[in-house]
Amino acid sequence: MLNHTLVLIRLVLLTLLIAPSTYATESNCAQAAVLVKQALKLGDNPAVLQQQQHLLTQAVAMCAENATAQHNLGVIYELQGQYELALTQYRQALALEPAATAPWLGIGDVWFALGQYPLSLEAYLKICAKEPDARHKITKLLHGQSYKNVAADKQFNRASLALLYDQPRLAQLHQHALSCQKQFKSVINLGVTKAITVPEVVFHNLQFNI
Repeated sequence: MLNHTLVLIRLVLLTLLIAPSTYATESNCAQAAVLVKQALKLGDNPAVLQQQQHLLTQAVAMCAENATAQHNLGVIYELQGQYELALTQYRQALALEPAATAPWLGIGDVWFALGQYPLSLEAYLKICAKEPDARHKITKLLHGQSYKNVAADKQFNRASLALLYDQPRLAQLHQHALSCQKQFKSVINLGVTKAITVPEVVFHNLQFNI
């Protein structure tokens, strides 16, 4: 489970960066913004998650263009283990605010929690240069190329497997990694970066009867 305190810090920053779209009704969006602030003021006590969820659900219903409400609701779902709902909310936030980094961090965390490490790495690499948390998790995933390894008790879904054999996407990940490596040499070394372009999966759960 994510550190809820860190998540809330990330949300506050996102709240300061994102404003509601002018296409929405101003009064509804103003009320939605108030609801978001109320949800954040409740703090990081797990006992208030349901109350926060209620407030944020109302905010989204009143102003779907409020990316902050969409994202914050995604964090609540993630903390509750409702990962598919969390992914939906993070993607909604990104559609409204493509430059935001927090939703990508959330997407990466969800995929990591689900054991879909290729998809997790892809999300983190998109924001490597801007998010210290993402760089830390990229280092872990690239160590020993663990993001390509399917443990005996894990399975990669179709999307993860497709990514590992999609040369254009792997090339794009490689470029993200190179760009990040130029700024943070201690995070990713060139040898590991080059290995990203190799299409492969290592299975540890295959058994044969001979």
